[in-house]
Amino acid sequence: MLKWLGKVFASDTAVVSARRNPAFLSAVQSSALVFQTLPEKLHLDEKTRHGLARQLYLDLHEVFNAASPVDALRQKIAEAMLRYSLFQVLLIPPVPEADASGLRGLPGITGALMQERDAVIRNSSELHDALYESGGDQDGLPVEVLLRRAHAASSWCVQTFDAVRKELGDSTAGRDWYRPFMFAVCANQESRYRRDIDMASAFEPGLAAIAPVAYSLFTDIVLSGAKDPLVEWLDYHRDAGIPMPRFDDSTVITARSAQ
Repeated sequence: MLKWLGKVFASDTAVVSARRNPAFLSAVQSSALVFQTLPEKLHLDEKTRHGLARQLYLDLHEVFNAASPVDALRQKIAEAMLRYSLFQVLLIPPVPEADASGLRGLPGITGALMQERDAVIRNSSELHDALYESGGDQDGLPVEVLLRRAHAASSWCVQTFDAVRKELGDSTAGRDWYRPFMFAVCANQESRYRRDIDMASAFEPGLAAIAPVAYSLFTDIVLSGAKDPLVEWLDYHRDAGIPMPRFDDSTVITARSAQ
């Protein structure tokens, strides 16, 4: 196993150091398992897979060498989620197509951007850079291929960090904060794209100005080290009426009614 991990994730020297840190080795193994069960992996060629595997190894090595692995991992989660949202909201199909993400229909997330992808790419320098950042053959590939590949890579990252987060005990029983965080980042990202292309807000008029700001605050709360970012977000917005989905029972509540 260690020899295989050395080939996929890093050098033999780095793998030897993992023998002295069982938690780190477990995290690396979790990343490998995530990849094996990742439906999107079909969009990653061998070169891309190995490059990303090595980067994930280095990211996890950094986390477990930090003074606070939990805080260091929160930073990785936030960065990876922000990147993930760039692609995810553009790959959610409109009704009646099936939505594998489970996000469509939640406040601010519609599936309408899939048909506006060319306009979004033209108007979002952040997305354009994310799709074409490594040069090579990107300029000759269809946008669909670029999006699927970028989404697959970011999915592997966020799912790896989520798995390690749970191993580190940075989760709460019952209503955990991770899925609400994913929703908040994606809802805010769709709002940003809509502004970029002068598209009407997906929120009702009374929430169009305040909801994206409220959802963006979730990232700050995650990075603040709050023990339960969801509870803190709900408490902060308890009188604002900002909707937050309940992923444990698929209902939607507002911060006003949450206790």
